[in-house]
Amino acid sequence: MQYTVYAAQDFMGDWTGEFPDLPGCTPEGGDMEEFLANIQAAVEAWAAEQGLSALPQPSALEPDFSDPRRMPMLVDVDDAFLKREAPAELP
Repeated sequence: MQYTVYAAQDFMGDWTGEFPDLPGCTPEGGDMEEFLANIQAAVEAWAAEQGLSALPQPSALEPDFSDPRRMPMLVDVDDAFLKREAPAELP
């Protein structure tokens, strides 16, 4: 699924993001490549913290250009991790 994430670079050059559809999910990275690579793990961790069995449907991209430091991006998120069965508990 494709989600909108707003990416911003801080004064040290690190990147952080926020998902309007996944409040509290904030991927980070030391550069843009690392930031993009960390998105899936951030979403998986966020979904686990929320106890979700499915991700919310992404809303339509409506870029917010009110802060020129925030760059709207569409990113792919694989929700297959939510469909994996938990290992069976030992007796």
